[in-house]
Amino acid sequence: MTSISCTSKRLILHQINELYYLKSHFSKNLPLLRFSGFMNLTDSDLLLKSTDDQLKSIESIYLLLDGTRDIRRHRCILMTLDEAFNAIAEFSVIPELTEVSSLLYIQKIQNLEIGLFPVLQILVAATADIELMSLLDTCFLHAKAGRSLFLNSISDYLIMN
Repeated sequence: MTSISCTSKRLILHQINELYYLKSHFSKNLPLLRFSGFMNLTDSDLLLKSTDDQLKSIESIYLLLDGTRDIRRHRCILMTLDEAFNAIAEFSVIPELTEVSSLLYIQKIQNLEIGLFPVLQILVAATADIELMSLLDTCFLHAKAGRSLFLNSISDYLIMN
């Protein structure tokens, strides 16, 4: 493995921590969204598998960098996600609003996630560490697949309604 400066390692771990908490929040809450009308059970299972695969890649990055998860620096993201997820229950009396709030929760997760990758890719490319680049590429491919699946589900839902 190429020697990574302490500063680069801290920046990468900071971004990876954000990504990890986004995906773990989503992985924990996605099964609760399965019965919303916008996503069928098969798509939901595929999205959960993609999320779990991405979490495994992130855990491999932690091992490679001898890093640890640190929630203290990411409370703002977690509060935002909790607030978005809690809105689903708040609007549960009106099915249409439950579906829309579920869509907004997933969209918020994916927007934050996709926004993290450019910075991460620049940081990791600067390390010239092939194994780290490969793990991040795998993680990014899972994120893109999950986003495509989500967008296809929304398209199908809009066509049917």
